[in-house]
Amino acid sequence: MWRYPNFFLVSAILLLACGPKSISKKPVPRENEIRSIRLMAEGDELLSEEKYHLAMLKYMEASDLNPYHEVVFNKLAIPLLLTFDSDQAILGTVVLA
Repeated sequence: MWRYPNFFLVSAILLLACGPKSISKKPVPRENEIRSIRLMAEGDELLSEEKYHLAMLKYMEASDLNPYHEVVFNKLAIPLLLTFDSDQAILGTVVLA
């Protein structure tokens, strides 16, 4: 048995308390925000047409323009999951092309 059973609990609390409080966001130009939203809409259209790789490109371009918009990263995950091949992942040869 552990001599100090609460050691891990205390360590976890200290690590969480001493970690970064938040990530500071840098200002994004308004035109980048608008263009990012338009690219997400284009990606949504491509996704509905089952053009997953093209949708990924649109979402990645949108994330470059506005890297602090959480929704774009959620949208990027959808085509990645839809094109994920678990058989290749088990073999260690995942290809996203």
